[in-house]
Amino acid sequence: MAIRPLEIIVNLTRDQFVYIVLLNGNLDVKSSEGDEMVIGGAQDHRKYGPAGTEDGSYHFFRTYITYQGHDLFARANFASHDDGKTYRGILFVNM
Repeated sequence: MAIRPLEIIVNLTRDQFVYIVLLNGNLDVKSSEGDEMVIGGAQDHRKYGPAGTEDGSYHFFRTYITYQGHDLFARANFASHDDGKTYRGILFVNM
């Protein structure tokens, strides 16, 4: 079985993002293609961008996801372009 890189695009509300990053909770979400998955809490969260604003800021963290019946390690990159109302991100996994 070959390992293949996979990029999963996810959209989160502010409350969902806070739940994953600050509360380290598990969250059931759907990918942009409608695939159901569970995102585990954020590990080693880092934010880059202007202090006090979400526009133009990027969030990076490691997490584990359950996707298509597999438990996978993922690197996450999220950003908001509406002052923190919603977050769009990419989860990078090897499957």
